Amino acid sequence: MKKLFTNFLGLALSVMVLASCSQMATYEQADVTPEEVAAAKNGFNLTPYGTGGNENAIVLDCNNSCITDTSADQFAVTTTSAPVTWGGPNQNNNSKTLSVKVWNTLTTIEYRFTLISNLGSIPGSNLQYFDEATQLWVNIGDLVPGVVKVVSRPLPAAWTKCQVITEQWRQTGGGAPVELGNVSYSLIGICTTTTIAKDSETSVCIEDGTVNLTGTVTSFGTFTGGNIKIQQFNGVSYVDVASEAVGDGILVYAFDPSVSGTYTFRAAYDGTGSNGYNNSVSSDITVEAVNCVVACTESFSYVENQDGSYTFTYKSEVDITGAEVKFTSPQVTEVTSGDIKTYAVNPGNGQGSPTVSTWVGDITACTPITFTLLFTPDCEQNEGGFANLWTDFKVNSISKKNISETNPIIKFDCPK
Repeated sequence: MKKLFTNFLGLALSVMVLASCSQMATYEQADVTPEEVAAAKNGFNLTPYGTGGNENAIVLDCNNSCITDTSADQFAVTTTSAPVTWGGPNQNNNSKTLSVKVWNTLTTIEYRFTLISNLGSIPGSNLQYFDEATQLWVNIGDLVPGVVKVVSRPLPAAWTKCQVITEQWRQTGGGAPVELGNVSYSLIGICTTTTIAKDSETSVCIEDGTVNLTGTVTSFGTFTGGNIKIQQFNGVSYVDVASEAVGDGILVYAFDPSVSGTYTFRAAYDGTGSNGYNNSVSSDITVEAVNCVVACTESFSYVENQDGSYTFTYKSEVDITGAEVKFTSPQVTEVTSGDIKTYAVNPGNGQGSPTVSTWVGDITACTPITFTLLFTPDCEQNEGGFANLWTDFKVNSISKKNISETNPIIKFDCPK
């Protein structure tokens, strides 16, 4: 079986055809069979162009081109051998040249050979390739002057763009063989398209916000292999924040920022390990992360209501989970809730042992929370003619009574 020799070719800036080194033959030669040819040649061993000799190198800008399933021969290049002549007194009555047009599809490398001769037919004309494994020339079929010979070869597994396929071709029959030499073609990779989108066009809160970024890659043919990634720009370069093998071509990344600012992302496809699928990246997308909680100052105050109850208002700078809020009432016989909150009331035992009403619950930062209480005075405890209904307000054992303003104790003037 023939061997396909591959290598990698660097960036070539233009389409080039290096001239054939096939020699001009001026003698007649019978068709050569594979068994009779001991290949005293370099075969398919690929060397840098211009150093190996006997080359027809077809070099394309493979780094900046790509194919689709409808590209056909868009990137085809043709090369032609030097003419071979024979017959007559000057060995030039008859002539022939061999040209080949080469390109690759998603799965194959395509050759189209054309033999040009002044003869309508050449008995025993064959197209041959050189088999490096056996070091023999192998017939691949008849080659009729003026009739295009179609040859299609499967590409090697896991091929990549700019990988070079090299084969040595010739025509035999009718004079000396027409040598094309080492025909090398730099493969054109398969186009891929990568995009990125976000599920919200508004800014995201750093406190509890999340934005979903969706990277998508599409291509042609049986699209498998490689990885799709979502990358974040760190000010110097892009770093992977999510990656997975290409399945359905979609990758979702939930971004949950903790610091306000502008974040830049892109999606990328890495075709390593695929069958010729090119790398691609999306355009950038940005996410604005903001602090949605406005800074506030801790405060406490109270007001008296028309029904004789009091409403206390407290605002914390931070969230407090399971806050223990206490109201101190030295001289009361009863404390009644004036809102929907439930209070645990620890009755006092006279002088020095005040009544304490306790509420336990969560307090949200910068959000005022109110407590409404109705106090029943105990005028029996104090001979001064008044009862102290409230003297302190504590959160987790810390007094907040005068944190933002002076809040006098609440007194009740007892009847004389």
